[in-house]
Amino acid sequence: MARLGNHKDAKIEVAAERDVSKEVADLVPKWMQVLNGSAYDQAVNLYGIQYAMSYALRPLVSLSDSELQAYRQSAYDRLKAEQTSEGGWSWYPGMKASPYITSQIAILLARANRPSTAYPLDASLLQAAMKFLDKEMTNRMAECKQKKLQPYVGETEINYLYLCHLLDNKETPTIRYWRNQMSKDDVYAYTMYGKAVQAQILANEIQRACEDCLAKCH
Repeated sequence: MARLGNHKDAKIEVAAERDVSKEVADLVPKWMQVLNGSAYDQAVNLYGIQYAMSYALRPLVSLSDSELQAYRQSAYDRLKAEQTSEGGWSWYPGMKASPYITSQIAILLARANRPSTAYPLDASLLQAAMKFLDKEMTNRMAECKQKKLQPYVGETEINYLYLCHLLDNKETPTIRYWRNQMSKDDVYAYTMYGKAVQAQILANEIQRACEDCLAKCH
């Protein structure tokens, strides 16, 4: 928790005059142009196209529904082609699947259907990625317990917990273990992103605890 409390004097300024929706819509043609690149590049491309198809942005995008769907399918197929048989993605084609890269891509896939859209994204890539990450995090937990190691809760572990939060996954011993380690770990410094994600994970856990308590009281 100590890491979450650092930088309390940080200030955030919001440019209220900016039309963020229009800015994003203007970027859509650039997203369509990502034909080569890493698996993460393809995931960003797919996420951007899916977001452009949301009810919020769709009126601002000049492309037709059939054009958007064609671009989305192309991006989806490119990302699928780079997914390993284990369900993960590597830094570059031919390399071993990376839990970190897989967690980053999985977050984009999990968030892709958060905006309301008439064209939900197929979940098979995300489901395979979660199986890969569940196995990886469970193996890491077992190794730490067996060797009595001090667990390192880095951004891969944080991303995993955030994914479980986004997907509203049921509590498992693996989720509980890494969340407990995250809550008491004050050795390693998180990035600003890591702190923001940690706050969401802990806030969600507090909410669940309150709901359980209210349910028991009734």
